[in-house]
Amino acid sequence: MYFDGSLKGKGMGAGVVLISPQGDRFRYAIQLHFQVSNNVAEYEALVNSLRIASDLGVHRLYVQGNLELMVDQVMKESSCSNVKMVAYCREVWKLEEKFDRLELQHILWCDNEAADFLAKLASDRGTTPPGVFVNDAQEPSIRQDPKPDAAGNTPRGTRHHHPR
Repeated sequence: MYFDGSLKGKGMGAGVVLISPQGDRFRYAIQLHFQVSNNVAEYEALVNSLRIASDLGVHRLYVQGNLELMVDQVMKESSCSNVKMVAYCREVWKLEEKFDRLELQHILWCDNEAADFLAKLASDRGTTPPGVFVNDAQEPSIRQDPKPDAAGNTPRGTRHHHPR
């Protein structure tokens, strides 16, 4: 499986290419309808791709993405200092439990062109070619808890956004 995120044109998007053992390709363009950074778009691509693979009944998955820092964070080779990135890493680790085997590897951008194309297609909100599934993500895949005050209390009236 290949994944990529994009901030371009009219919006934000993620692209996913799943390849079956028989060579069948399943292509997804995920339109993100909320504000994201480049790193968040990449994490959204990874989290959504793992959810798609799990929903399809995949048990073994070889995952490739071109953002080295994110791959290192998920593989616990780099630490996450940003609260949001920590939440995304935790979500990936939680999803990892749904698979018998999951490998994540960094690849060069030039080896990720199909997922990059889909991510840009999703962010541009362009015409979708035949054979591409379009998913809409209205809110982030993670839930960020509000920061507690010095006593450990969270603010009253804070609204939590739950993943789909």
